[in-house]
Amino acid sequence: MADSLGGDESQEAREAKAAVLDDLIAAALEHIEVHGRKLTLDDCYVYSCTQERGAYFPHVHWDTDYLAFPDVDAFQLWYLVANEKPTGNMFMASTPDLSSSDMPCRYLVQQDGGVVKAHHDTSDEECPIKSFSSLEDAGLRFRYLDMRPGDCVIMAKRTLHGSDPRPHLRGETVDRLAMNVRILIKPKGRRTFNIWTGHRYFSYIANMKSLLKHVQKDASGKYMKVNGYNQVLIPSRTYLTALQ
Repeated sequence: MADSLGGDESQEAREAKAAVLDDLIAAALEHIEVHGRKLTLDDCYVYSCTQERGAYFPHVHWDTDYLAFPDVDAFQLWYLVANEKPTGNMFMASTPDLSSSDMPCRYLVQQDGGVVKAHHDTSDEECPIKSFSSLEDAGLRFRYLDMRPGDCVIMAKRTLHGSDPRPHLRGETVDRLAMNVRILIKPKGRRTFNIWTGHRYFSYIANMKSLLKHVQKDASGKYMKVNGYNQVLIPSRTYLTALQ
């Protein structure tokens, strides 16, 4: 996963790319409300912006990195830059099995046609939560996004999605370029939000790593915890890495 904000570019180039990203986010905000609250760019913190080639997540999931931000509202933008064929984009999924109390999870189809719902924490062997005899038993329903370059989809925190697996099943490669932007919404009237610093992504996603500088510490220099979570001072809206 390549972080798309940062690198060795000139400050001018980085600022130009950040301005383009601002324009994309501002356009998306016209379609977003959070509990009746209309958002501005200053309400947003971009903690991950990546560009990837290929259909690299052909399983139904909602994103694991939200595990690090348990009570913070968030959304993501998936912007199709280029694709070789009309297939190979993305499916949206829904199921009554998914609840608002679920932690990040994914639904994994087994060789016998069964489905395992697993806790999506990026561990080497993710913990099974529940099993189903089939996709129908899991209540999964799918909608294909027939996107064209320049199209952008806005996803809420728990939106189930996955890359189109059909090219992989046919043994074909997928020449597709997409940009993924994940955004935290700063809690209104608060100077801090809860954060779980144990997620693997803190080791290599630049803007997530940068949040560690803002985690509150005690007199001995150790991270403070409240109800089991660290507290991070909400940083100003910044882009700490640059589009590559």
